[in-house]
Amino acid sequence: MKIGIVIELLQIGGMETVLKSLGQYFRRDGNEVDFIEVSRKGPWSDYFASLGFRVKTVPTKWMVSRYVHASRIARVLSGYDVLLLNDVPLAQAGLGMLGSNTVTIPVIHLDMPSIILNAAGNFGQWNKVVAVSPMLKEKFVRDTGIGAEHIEFVANAVDFSDKNVGRRVNGKKIHLLFIGRVENGQKGVFLLPEIMKKISSNGSEVHLNVVGDGPDLRQLKQMFKDSGVDNVRFFGALAHDEALDVMRSSQIMLMPSYFEGMPIALLEAMSNGLVPVVSNLRSSTDFIVEDGVNGYLASPGDIDGFALKIAVCLESVDRLNAMSGAAMNTVKRKFTTEIMGGHYLDIIREVIEANRRKPLKRTNKIDQDLLGDFSRIPVGFTRPLRKIKRILSL
Repeated sequence: MKIGIVIELLQIGGMETVLKSLGQYFRRDGNEVDFIEVSRKGPWSDYFASLGFRVKTVPTKWMVSRYVHASRIARVLSGYDVLLLNDVPLAQAGLGMLGSNTVTIPVIHLDMPSIILNAAGNFGQWNKVVAVSPMLKEKFVRDTGIGAEHIEFVANAVDFSDKNVGRRVNGKKIHLLFIGRVENGQKGVFLLPEIMKKISSNGSEVHLNVVGDGPDLRQLKQMFKDSGVDNVRFFGALAHDEALDVMRSSQIMLMPSYFEGMPIALLEAMSNGLVPVVSNLRSSTDFIVEDGVNGYLASPGDIDGFALKIAVCLESVDRLNAMSGAAMNTVKRKFTTEIMGGHYLDIIREVIEANRRKPLKRTNKIDQDLLGDFSRIPVGFTRPLRKIKRILSL
């Protein structure tokens, strides 16, 4: 099969890490796999190309409308047997222009209303939706009114090696890790200074490693400075291998997010033996972490709760080491790339067979509902037009 994995651009992030592993699994199964960026070349484009993937970029242009851009994307996608669509509304808008034999599967990675609605868009022109957590599947059915028979759940996963070893703790000093986009609205990063302040005040010798970049990085650094907490090191954005090196020098993962899909950073940390202390998010983190067994769960936004759970981790080296092993075993049993990839291939084969019996009837049209306002106006003019529209509506 010729499989196209469609994405806005190849950022450095968890979703891209999952898609990389999935693409490599598809190739091991004998399939041809391309990545298609539909806005611009991303910072990980060259890295994916170095792995042997063909990366195609369909860039947006200042003097081209979203309608025309959607048509351009559709022409590029027309040569594939299977397409996985990862929150790409412009690509999804053009599905009606594809051949009836092209199987199309939108994938929902994150708990955001716009992402869920984008996956549902152009109904009748895609074959099946995949959600990466049970919660996202539930929300898709509830928020869109589309029946549960149109969506499957496939958990995110990571590459797991039996060579991995738990983060053995031998001394008093413990390294905590925050890894991901440094942004407060989703990731809750502004909770970190107070959590660390409370942990340090009880005499615990802990250090926080912060790996990642984002819009709130500067403010977070200032908050740590203002709080008087100096046992923190900021690494910024790192290459994946470098990020893993920092991860493997840590013992506890700290993730105070307000919402997630199926967080790949959590799975990567657990696969490397870190004990997670994370927000209790229904059908997301609680699907991975069993409180007190392979990690700890705290209520989102509860600074005292996070500090307490970390303090419990620090009470016993033996318990921390045992939970490190339990975290690794959880990933090995339930969240490996082989499990995830096999599930995707099962869905793809079932959909191909169903499509042979009853092919989709393509509309031969662009679905403008996914394109937003002024969809036939060159994108360079849409912002001033929106501003004029707002002024006139006052």
